[in-house]
Amino acid sequence: MLSNGKAEIVRNNVYKLKVTGIAKLGLPEPKDEPKLATLKLSVEVEPWTIQTNNFEFK
Repeated sequence: MLSNGKAEIVRNNVYKLKVTGIAKLGLPEPKDEPKLATLKLSVEVEPWTIQTNNFEFK
């Protein structure tokens, strides 16, 4: 958790998400036509960081 109270998504981590509730259902058809949007992005995949830890419980 960051100091602003928001969670941080970190690369090369696996996140399992589960929807636990839906507040309100949407409409089967949108009321207005959505405005067109353009998205341009560049993706660079970094190698996975493997954390190896040893534990001993007594």
